[in-house]
Amino acid sequence: MARTGFCDFDSLLGFLFSSKGILVFLDEMPVIVGFAIYEIILYGYLFLMSRIGILTWHKKKLNALQVFGAFLITSSFFLVVNLENPYVQYETRGSFTTASNVYFGTEDGITWSLWSAIFPTTTAINILIDRILTFIITPIILSLAGGISRRKNSNKSVR
Repeated sequence: MARTGFCDFDSLLGFLFSSKGILVFLDEMPVIVGFAIYEIILYGYLFLMSRIGILTWHKKKLNALQVFGAFLITSSFFLVVNLENPYVQYETRGSFTTASNVYFGTEDGITWSLWSAIFPTTTAINILIDRILTFIITPIILSLAGGISRRKNSNKSVR
């Protein structure tokens, strides 16, 4: 029952997060707030899946730290494949201007924003550095940290 109810929950989330009101709301939020909302929802989703037995590790429910590890690995994956970031805007439109804040409020968008604050996108070399840090180095770090936290207490089951 819980597994089929999750389909309904996914449908509801899809409806809510694709609605114009939510998109406009997120676009008007400061980038970090939109990102925080997004990440809290993702972590809550993963945690809920572990509580009802959909997300497991060796047939054991995950504890909070292990869910956090799965969250980091998932975030790393999304960072690489989302393609919702200012860099895409730059490559496809030739400019970083007029990008929606929604672009910045994703794993790849917030990571791009962080690195471009350190290495401003004023030169081609800085854009390349930001690209390497955002799409190669940061995912490696997140995946390693996620793998380490997934292994911590992996012999303990949560009931």
